[in-house]
Amino acid sequence: MLPLAAGILLQWYALLPAWVSEITLGAGLVALLLVGWRRVSSRSAFGIILHLALMAGGMMLVVINHPQKLQDNFDKHYRPGVTLVATLQEPLVNKPNSLKALALVAILDSAGNLQPLPAKVIIYLEKATAPALWYGSKLVFNQPVQDIRNSGNPGSFNYRQYCMFNNIAGQVYLKGNAYQMVPTSRPKTLQAGLFQIRDYVLALFRRNIRQAVESGVAEALLLGYRDDLDKSLTEQYANTGVIHIIAISGMHLGMIYFLLMVLLAPLAKVRGGKYVQLFLILAAIWFFALLTGAAPSIARSAIMFSIVAFGMVIGRKGNILNSLAASAFILLLYDPFVLWNAGFQLSYAAVLSLALFSRTISQWWVPVNGLVRHVWNAVAATLAAQILTLPLVLYHFHQFPLMFLLANMVAVPLSVGVLYGLLLLVCIGWWQAAAAKLGTVLTWLIQFMNSCIGTIDGWWFAKIGNIHYTLAQAVVLALAISFAAGWLYKRGNGHLVAASLSLLALLGMRVAQKTETLQQHKLIVYNVPKHLAVDYVSGTTCLYLGDNNLAKPGFERNFHLQPSRIIHQVQPPEYRAFSNDSFQVLHAGGKTILFLNKPVDWLRSSSVMPDVLIVSHYIKTQPADFLALVKPRQIVLSANLWPSQLSRWKNAADSLHLRLHSVANEGAFVLPL
Repeated sequence: MLPLAAGILLQWYALLPAWVSEITLGAGLVALLLVGWRRVSSRSAFGIILHLALMAGGMMLVVINHPQKLQDNFDKHYRPGVTLVATLQEPLVNKPNSLKALALVAILDSAGNLQPLPAKVIIYLEKATAPALWYGSKLVFNQPVQDIRNSGNPGSFNYRQYCMFNNIAGQVYLKGNAYQMVPTSRPKTLQAGLFQIRDYVLALFRRNIRQAVESGVAEALLLGYRDDLDKSLTEQYANTGVIHIIAISGMHLGMIYFLLMVLLAPLAKVRGGKYVQLFLILAAIWFFALLTGAAPSIARSAIMFSIVAFGMVIGRKGNILNSLAASAFILLLYDPFVLWNAGFQLSYAAVLSLALFSRTISQWWVPVNGLVRHVWNAVAATLAAQILTLPLVLYHFHQFPLMFLLANMVAVPLSVGVLYGLLLLVCIGWWQAAAAKLGTVLTWLIQFMNSCIGTIDGWWFAKIGNIHYTLAQAVVLALAISFAAGWLYKRGNGHLVAASLSLLALLGMRVAQKTETLQQHKLIVYNVPKHLAVDYVSGTTCLYLGDNNLAKPGFERNFHLQPSRIIHQVQPPEYRAFSNDSFQVLHAGGKTILFLNKPVDWLRSSSVMPDVLIVSHYIKTQPADFLALVKPRQIVLSANLWPSQLSRWKNAADSLHLRLHSVANEGAFVLPL
């Protein structure tokens, strides 16, 4: 598996010509055939050739499936203004300001023929006018499909790459008069059936678990449906290290597998029953995996449990490391870009960590009492899972939950009871009186679990936050942990020396990062739709100027601004509110920044020749007249301006040959000072 992954990474980042991977793969396969024909006994030679062939195979997977090829092919055939027929690939998802769905699109030509395009498109529909739609519904429109862009905010999520990896080429917003619905019947396919079952279960939960927050947790816990999850509650679960409970994972499938083994155990005692048991178990776990969307973590678990179940039938106990590698190999063959999925990385790191360290930690202490021993084994497993996931947690989530052990000891047992209760609710859903009573009990259990997590998250020492680990630092930390583990098992001096050198290298990287942080001076104008948000960063201090609601804790601030403040390692920012004065000037790093966020004060503006003019307010006069007066070196248009206003300022800047940066169109503006 590792050579295959190495080949995928090498081809993605090195962008080698296709012929390199083709020649390497061909030479590797020929060498393998020659080695097998001559029956060479040298295991090392065979191993080296096999590893090179697998690496070349990984490179070929990227060459064949590279998302840029699909994007280029889409752009080659699609022209704005052509008529498109979109087929929805999922039921509509309710968003705050619209309805959203993924769709496959095809060009409808003048002769009525359809030419399918090679990628998906995200469709947003106006809520007020959207008709009833379902998986398989068809829409006709000629509204231009827009490119997917990143916000450009420092440290922000690479949404464009995420869409590329998922074969999504564009997005479009459709008002009620911009499309027509093609009359179609509901498709009778496996995917359509899965969506219908999911919708039935969602309706069942919402009917019997009547509190919205608790119903959202139930939907996420059993179905992996996260659209109804409360955002603040999700943060609490992440802060305490139990996000895996409401992010469908191998733990959920493991509980279902255990339940199936118990319920179907009598079949194993009947002649031929073990094959029926195997079929039922495989059918159940793969049905559950497909119903929940087959995320990488659940697909990994389904493959591994399938291997374990098959091994039990043929009387062979599988090796967990081999099963883990086999499942990763299969998933990478199917989708090489799943390697960039955080869930994939965390899932495999956690299981590998459990396999390597859980037994060792549990043997530190062997309690005599059976109950205490079970609790200690659970503690050992929780501690073991953190070891190899630590670099990933620091890199992806920029925090470390100090109370993860307590939170897991509380939440995991409760979530087991909730999961089994939800399965029972699905089974008795036809009996409304019993379902309503069980729903009340489940509501109370989920409320209790949420309150426990909220209480733990409220402790000031619950986590260490705002940690910035670069990818290189995370890799070096992972190497240090790996070498330390090698020393723990083999007691070799080489492993100890390598671990020590890795830690020294990590320390040097952290010191260099801190030195760079102390010397930084930047002006950042963020790309936050409908808002003005500006940070002046000097060393570890930060001055925020902008809209008041982004100065308060909340999802928008955490999503748009906090990643930048984490990577710049600044202290909590000072907020400076704009006064009612229409003349706002900031002197920073030897530069003069003029804010145009009120009607123009012509008299005082004429006395300033700013280095940067930040425009966030509509002016009645012509922008060219104002620019001729103040003569800025750089114009920055905030993300709260309307498209028509952006166009006015761009035309004025072009006529005066001035540099202009539109945050909404070009991403965040970052000026080193």
